[in-house]
Amino acid sequence: GTSQPTAMVLVEDGGHPLLVVAGNGAQRVAIVDVETAYSFYIELGGYVSALLEHVRADGAPEVVMYGSSQWICFLAVDDLAQEKGSNLEEVFIEDGVATAWQCGTDALLAVPYSGYGLTLIDLTEREATRLTSDEGYSWSDADAYGDILFYAGGGDDRVISLDLETGHPEPL
Repeated sequence: GTSQPTAMVLVEDGGHPLLVVAGNGAQRVAIVDVETAYSFYIELGGYVSALLEHVRADGAPEVVMYGSSQWICFLAVDDLAQEKGSNLEEVFIEDGVATAWQCGTDALLAVPYSGYGLTLIDLTEREATRLTSDEGYSWSDADAYGDILFYAGGGDDRVISLDLETGHPEPL
């Protein structure tokens, strides 16, 4: 059965518009040809609920897919309709991803399952770096400005600034 769509992104494969759709609680994404309504599924190693467009270092477009799982998936857009997922790359994130934000053009800032700390995921290098292991912060109020992320302390009135280059948090 189909699940409730949680995210979608429109991409172009050789000038042909394709819609990539993630569903809530599904370990797959649907690819829909906008012009013909033909669709097919790509099975994934983990659940995805968020999609974002990313351009690889070589200039090739891809869709980065993640959700509440330990996998981040990279789906090449070129020849997507022909490849039907054989051009899918899945990267294991040890601490898992509970939620994440896009950080600059080439990174995701993720909160691990535990809710403690932050993980910076480099979309170009396909690597995850644990930045902090602090407990009890309210990540839902976080916002990034350049290479500095500001977030609210949990249960107190502090605002923390985190340098994303060094991974060093400082109370303001």
